[in-house]
Amino acid sequence: MFFSLIAIAAVIALFVIVSRQQNRIALVERELGVLRALVQSGASLPAPKADAAQEGLPDEIKAAVAPVAPLADGVAEEIVAKPEAAEGEAAAGPWTKAQSAAAQSARPIDPAQPATLAETSAPAKAARQTDVETALGTRWAVWVGGIALALGGLFLIRYTIEAGIFGPGVRLAMAGILGVVLIAGAEFIRRTGFRVPVQGAAGAYIPSILTAAGAFILFGTVYAAHGIYGFIGPATAFALLGVIGVATIGASLVHGLALAGIGLVGAMVTPALVASQAPNPWALFVYLAIVLAASAATARIRDWKALMAAAFAGTGIWTILYMVDAPDVNLAAVLFISLATLAVLAWVWLASFLRAGRDEAARGFDWPSIVPGFFIALSAVGLSVDPA
Repeated sequence: MFFSLIAIAAVIALFVIVSRQQNRIALVERELGVLRALVQSGASLPAPKADAAQEGLPDEIKAAVAPVAPLADGVAEEIVAKPEAAEGEAAAGPWTKAQSAAAQSARPIDPAQPATLAETSAPAKAARQTDVETALGTRWAVWVGGIALALGGLFLIRYTIEAGIFGPGVRLAMAGILGVVLIAGAEFIRRTGFRVPVQGAAGAYIPSILTAAGAFILFGTVYAAHGIYGFIGPATAFALLGVIGVATIGASLVHGLALAGIGLVGAMVTPALVASQAPNPWALFVYLAIVLAASAATARIRDWKALMAAAFAGTGIWTILYMVDAPDVNLAAVLFISLATLAVLAWVWLASFLRAGRDEAARGFDWPSIVPGFFIALSAVGLSVDPA
């Protein structure tokens, strides 16, 4: 049990790390697109630092060798076309001062300005370094605290079992109440905008962490009620775990991708946690179709390709496991989940890509669509080899 929890936590951590890297890559791609657009449009880029070779020289030498700033084209043409007699007609006064000020503002930028920009970049680097320190000191600490809270709720049940402090009903009730309280507290913090009096903790996603910990505890409570105590039957446990998983995936719309990963992992592990004397392939595949549809809707709204690919992969893996383990493969059930996967792919995930009038360049390559194609092809090969 302990090693399985560690494996689940490792999968969730890997899912979060991959999603963060994809966000960073997407940001870099957007910045490169902006730079490419600037280059193609012919916009002038900032000139390199002109006084880089003059560092260490006295100020008098720098002033002597400094190039004379050229006049703008419009100003030069105006000076050439202007008669010399007009210069004598200009009398000293406020209008002359205004014209001289306008001429000074029309001059090119001083080459020494990049040095000023370099000086201003130093505080920016210091600010970024402070952000890294804040993230390591507050955000990761909050994440570790949330994981410890979730594992603490599960180990609390185990400790009460070994010590015999409370009865089974009281243990499960306490664990369930703890999970509900954590989720309710997360929703309270999210709705009221409650701020933790710690610097940098505002970006630590505390509501998401509390919701994830509560969902994790509820998963463990339902599993303990079925697998350890036998208070509820397989059908009830299967339904409750499925509801918790789908609800967690839906809650990720406001709490982020990490919570969606937790809900998807819990929903996909549910069939393995619930043992039945008479496994029903239709119940399994209808359940997987519901989880897949919920994951696809959430991923489409938030444009989470990793979540969509993981949902397709989980459904495909369960299909292959059923075909390998079942003594008599139900061909109709396999065809049902294959058609459901294709329907979710076409009508939910790819619906926006197939709209008329969408820009072809913005469509790009949709790599999550490869996953269902691979598993459906693998299922077809398996059925062709052993059609029974």
